[in-house]
Amino acid sequence: MSESRILVVESDDARAGRIGALLDFLDFTPKRVGAVDELDLARVKPRDWLAIVVGGVDDLEDFRRFGGWLSKAALHPPLLLLPALHGLVDQLGVHPEQAWPLEWPPRQAQLDALLRRASLQALRGAESGERDGGPEGDSESVRRLRRLIAQVAPFDTTVLILGESGTGKEVAARAIHAASARSKGPFVALNCGAVPAELLESELFGHEKGAF
Repeated sequence: MSESRILVVESDDARAGRIGALLDFLDFTPKRVGAVDELDLARVKPRDWLAIVVGGVDDLEDFRRFGGWLSKAALHPPLLLLPALHGLVDQLGVHPEQAWPLEWPPRQAQLDALLRRASLQALRGAESGERDGGPEGDSESVRRLRRLIAQVAPFDTTVLILGESGTGKEVAARAIHAASARSKGPFVALNCGAVPAELLESELFGHEKGAF
């Protein structure tokens, strides 16, 4: 059995059983709760799950609080939403780009593709050194970096982060975003080195139709 844990939030026993059986067949480890208030959020972290399958939600306000807790992470696991919730993404308190529609009854091919996508996303996050709490360590330089992040995050301003390749510039940028007033919005990383200089301005700020 895979150690990849999938959280299933479903109040209906029959639907939960069907989802759990399909996840077992795909070699994932489902953990089912009938409602999010069954979770002890002081003892778990968003990264504990590869993905969260959400079906029946009896208390939308409770789930909105859960969504707010998830959104404190720089990139929370994707929510695979069954049809009843497709039109409620804006009310769930999560990053909209991390809310992925799932059909009912669930098709094996679609669920497998979504979980592969979630696995790839988690792998990319691990490779980039992304962590919920930002830079880790207890050296004076790391403590100073955390103080700088806390100093600039509350302000609506541009922040220039300098450093050699691989030193954690994106980790610092994600930590600033997570601590800012824009934390509930998407964090968009762009590799400027991969964009030709003559196209950089239009890539960042757009261009008029027919300009090229």
